[in-house]
Amino acid sequence: MEPLKTAVIGVGYLGRFHAQKFSKLEDSNLLGVVDNDLKRAEEVGKELGVPWFESLEAMTVQPDAVSIAVPTIYHFETGKKCLEKGIHVLMEKPFASNLEQSEALLDLSIQKNLCLQIGHLERFNPVFEEFQKSMEDEVTSESSKENLSPQFIESIRIAPFPKRGTDVDVILDLMIHDIDLIQSLLKSIPESVEANGVSILTPTTDIANARLRFANGCVVNLTASRVSDKAERKMRIFQRGAYHSLDFGTGQARRVKVDLNKPVTQEMLQPEEIMLDKGDALNSEIAAFLKSVRSGKKPRVSAEDGLAAMRIAWQILKLIDENAALPFTLYTIDPFFFVVDVHHYLCSLDGHGLQIDQHDHREGDRCGNSNAAFDLSTPAVFKYDLALCESDVGCPFHVQTFN
Repeated sequence: MEPLKTAVIGVGYLGRFHAQKFSKLEDSNLLGVVDNDLKRAEEVGKELGVPWFESLEAMTVQPDAVSIAVPTIYHFETGKKCLEKGIHVLMEKPFASNLEQSEALLDLSIQKNLCLQIGHLERFNPVFEEFQKSMEDEVTSESSKENLSPQFIESIRIAPFPKRGTDVDVILDLMIHDIDLIQSLLKSIPESVEANGVSILTPTTDIANARLRFANGCVVNLTASRVSDKAERKMRIFQRGAYHSLDFGTGQARRVKVDLNKPVTQEMLQPEEIMLDKGDALNSEIAAFLKSVRSGKKPRVSAEDGLAAMRIAWQILKLIDENAALPFTLYTIDPFFFVVDVHHYLCSLDGHGLQIDQHDHREGDRCGNSNAAFDLSTPAVFKYDLALCESDVGCPFHVQTFN
């Protein structure tokens, strides 16, 4: 059987890795790489010994399947073009720039009967696959399934500020990985969502926390940051009589299982440690995509899955925007004390104290006197700059919201 004709569209940081995998997989004949930066396309093409093109239209042979790793703002345009041409698509996450675009791509893939897989890579991480397998092995009945259902999940995904451009906020950049994992575990949508986030180094949210509550009683706490001094990707899952810790970065898993029919002792709470091979999640993801294209079966991370993750992410984004609009009191530790009663404003810390800029960017009042208060009625955007602070725990002022 002839291998599938493939191509990679967008060979920047991530796309180059995609092209490397496609060039080596048995069921892939990599026809070439595509990038509107022809110099970059040539560089990757020469590295892999394949042709390079500035556009899909420039290719002399149409591929059967492509991987799309262009910036998110071009996901819809590029994905639509490929699907309309009858090409199967592996779309890097997030699905698209917004819900409407995601829904349109899903509908088009169904209409054309094409495989549209979303690149939620952590589904193929060996440590998550092992956890899912252990869950499935223990489920013998509906009652055991209910007892084994997670009751509390905590996920932390933090990373240093990326060298490459950030065209989306941290929710669509990092947190959406864990949203997808939660969806795959609980297979339901949350009944309620709470969220907060702040912008630190970019115009969009760089640190976010969300709390999801599900109908079965499970509570999920998600934290994502792309302005950390270290990289960490961990998830902790609590069930009746069991605890699992998954480290997606190292491949280490820890678990504790207790027989609740017996008195719990300290010895019973000693964790079992499992060290898994890190594997190659991206290679597994692309191989699974090609297998779905070949078989016609739904991919492991379907377009429906991608849309479900986008819907939750969109709720979180909306809540963060709404919470940023609440009126609040701002005050600093002595000798500076400021009270601001506005819906939005912009403030920054400088060597003389707290400087407040109003919406029209005129310099606001500045004061170094203790207990000085200001009432700014002009609406503006609130933002504080941690880069100006020496402390790694944040600026020496506290923000408190009120209704």
